[in-house]
Amino acid sequence: MSDLSSVEGDEVIMLGAETPADVTAFKEISADNRNFEYYERQFQEVLMSLENDEVLEAFRVEYAALHHSFLKSHDGETRLLKKCARLQSDIESCTMKVQAAEELTRGDKSTIELLKAEIEKTRKKSVATKEREAVLKDKVNDLKRDLQDIEERASRPVELTAQEAALQSLIRAHETVLKEKETMEYQLAELRQECAGNARRLERLLELKRSRDDEVRVVVKAIEAKLHDAEAHKSVRLRKEEELRLTREEIARRAAAAQERQAVIEQLTDENARHDVEIKLTLEETARVTESYQQLSRQLQNVNRTSQACNEENDALQRRMNELMEELKIKESAVESVSRAHRREKKLLEASTRRHAVMEGRRAEAEATLSGLQSELGLLEEEVAAALRAVDMEERRIATQVRELDVLHGNVLSAAEKAQQQSIWLSEQRTEAHHLEHELRSYEEQAQRQNEVIYKLTRECTEYEEQIKVATIQCARIMAEAQEREVQLAVALDEVKDVESRLHQQQTLLETILNERKAYAKHYGQVRGELAEMVRGFKLMLAQIKQMQEEVQRRERRLAAEDGVIKTLTGQRRELEVQIAALHTRLDKRSRSVQQYALEVRRLVDVFAEGEEELGRQRRRLCDVQKERDFFDNEVYFSSEELARLYEKARVQQSLLQRGESMYMERLRTINELHDGIARLTEEVGQLRLFAERLPDLRRLVNVASRELVREQNRVRALLHECERPMNLHPNHQLSSSDPEAYALTEKVNALQRELVARRQELAEKEQRIKQQEESYLQCKAAVARQLGPEMAEQITLYQGNLAKKAGQMRAMMASLKYFREQTELYQARYSELRDTLDGLAQKYAETRQIRDRDAQREARKRQGDGKGDSSRQNDQPGVYVGFFAPPRGGGPALVSRMVAASAENGTTVKKKTRVMILAAMI
Repeated sequence: MSDLSSVEGDEVIMLGAETPADVTAFKEISADNRNFEYYERQFQEVLMSLENDEVLEAFRVEYAALHHSFLKSHDGETRLLKKCARLQSDIESCTMKVQAAEELTRGDKSTIELLKAEIEKTRKKSVATKEREAVLKDKVNDLKRDLQDIEERASRPVELTAQEAALQSLIRAHETVLKEKETMEYQLAELRQECAGNARRLERLLELKRSRDDEVRVVVKAIEAKLHDAEAHKSVRLRKEEELRLTREEIARRAAAAQERQAVIEQLTDENARHDVEIKLTLEETARVTESYQQLSRQLQNVNRTSQACNEENDALQRRMNELMEELKIKESAVESVSRAHRREKKLLEASTRRHAVMEGRRAEAEATLSGLQSELGLLEEEVAAALRAVDMEERRIATQVRELDVLHGNVLSAAEKAQQQSIWLSEQRTEAHHLEHELRSYEEQAQRQNEVIYKLTRECTEYEEQIKVATIQCARIMAEAQEREVQLAVALDEVKDVESRLHQQQTLLETILNERKAYAKHYGQVRGELAEMVRGFKLMLAQIKQMQEEVQRRERRLAAEDGVIKTLTGQRRELEVQIAALHTRLDKRSRSVQQYALEVRRLVDVFAEGEEELGRQRRRLCDVQKERDFFDNEVYFSSEELARLYEKARVQQSLLQRGESMYMERLRTINELHDGIARLTEEVGQLRLFAERLPDLRRLVNVASRELVREQNRVRALLHECERPMNLHPNHQLSSSDPEAYALTEKVNALQRELVARRQELAEKEQRIKQQEESYLQCKAAVARQLGPEMAEQITLYQGNLAKKAGQMRAMMASLKYFREQTELYQARYSELRDTLDGLAQKYAETRQIRDRDAQREARKRQGDGKGDSSRQNDQPGVYVGFFAPPRGGGPALVSRMVAASAENGTTVKKKTRVMILAAMI
């Protein structure tokens, strides 16, 4: 639609654009039109002077006819100037409106691009959440493996210290899982809020787009109406010009024109009768169309009422669902509080039997609350079933209404097809309407695509929520297993309380192991942070991975050492078991009481398991209710979309009816104009008949005037002949004194002839201007005809969109290429700096090694003494070589000099090795 409006705006601008020559011509015409009063005064003066002159009566009649034609031409010119000014102002206003509409469409495009960017961000966030979920799944799998390992270790005869360490590790893992669960829930809430905000923004933008499209349509319709008016005015102008030309030709042949006008009048009467019949038919069809439109409006009102009722019922159901969700949350909190109380009661059971009785009372209360919750859930399920039935009934009602609307739409289309057969102009208008409907469908398809994208995003969010729920259920299972393990460990701890004093040394060792485990956990957190910064430095990450591998190897070695320590501890445990065997006799009574307590604890565990099963069932029911709620939301969404489509169809039908009404009003105007033309033609025929009746008198007057003219001509010739001869008694210069009346008449005739020549020249100039305006009009019409159609405009817009996309891709590629070039330059600069620093360090290292060698040689010489024997001994025995290479194997100073030369030649290898050593130290 925006492309069509831009094309039409360009057309209007091309029509409104005028050349300077046209502007000057228009100004000249308006200036000539302002001088009408002056010319009218001159005409009146001449006619008043010729009124009582019988000699110039024929001339006066012709002059009066010329004056009448001049008045008609002036009236036509004034009307044309006014209409041209109006059209110019309308065209300028339309161009302004089209420019405003184009600016609005550009704003809509920018907002759509922003929405696309936000949708892309949400998609990236969803991908990130998927990756996080995958990481969490891996962590859960790792935790499961750890739990399996712990179970295997628990099944083995492991020491109590190892069980306590496993218990603490499980508690820490539980805490980390809870923290991750909270973070994931917070992220999910943020994602939901972002999705809701994006949906609201999309709805607002769609509403703005629809309103602006409606405004653009109104502007386009106004432009079309103005263009049609301009064409009508131009056709009227052409007709007036043709009438002027015909009147000029009819001055010579009035009699033949009268007969032709009579024939034309008869034809017009026949056409008038035909038009009356057609008007009656159109009136009947418009009455039928108005009746069908009223029926459609009534049915649409009924549909609106039903849709409002459905919306109210859906709102009520939504409120009820929200209330039920809040009640379920309250009950879940109550169940959680009951579970907490149950745990506390478990701990209090070990203290005394009184607390056991209190716990049994609370358990009975919990069972009563559970039964109440089950009954309330049953009532909620019945209410949801009733709501489902109501929704089904509403869907059937809407389907019947949609069928009725389709039938009515078919009836309206049939009526439109009948009206289409009336004239060719209607068919052209319907082709334009078809193009507009095609554009509307394209906009609707775009809107549907955007809605589908939004729906897919919502579905993905629901899938993510379900996955998170599954993960929470798995975490709950793991927590239940951990609680069971805690119970087992508590039993084991009760048995081992008497031996804690003897195992103090083992606990100290265990604390050291736990401290190391904490250090490992902290290091693992640091590693996670480094993995989050993976994008910034991939090479650093590889180096860290190598370090981690080395640290893992070290830890494995430490674990192997710890396994050796554990073996020693198992040996000590075996020794302690011999001592514990003596204590078993004392613990028999306590073991019996412990067995009784264990039986009671098992019963309570069974009761707790039943409560957890009930909670699982309630959660499953809650999931089912949420799924049904999502299904109902989807159904309501689809029904709202169908209602929007029905509203669009009704609007299209209303626009068609409005166009039919406008066409009918235009036809009435044309008929009224035809009636006016017929009245004018009848008046002209009456005038022509009067003129035909006066023709004999006029001929007589013409003959008399011709005779008098011949007489005057002879007289003038005689006077001229006398002027040529000076001997004449009556010269021409004495005519004013001899015959002043004749002299005044001759002067008057000469002046009138001059004025006639000037008027003819003015008429010729005006005809030339009219021809120039006709040529400019034809040129403008050809330019408008040469302009592109809507299909070509759509293709051009598609190509422009593709070109813009490719240009955006090229910009992104250039930006990435620029970024990579900058990165490579930074890496090269960093590499050159490191190379320079390594070269400097290698040189410094070589210099320091040479200085150390020299110092060592000097010290050796000082120690050996200053004597010759010492010097000979020093020459025989080589000094201790402290260098990078291996010491010389003997051979005296020659071998030392060779080694020094070799070291000098292989300086580059030394530098490389020093670089490698420095890099290893830095890493």
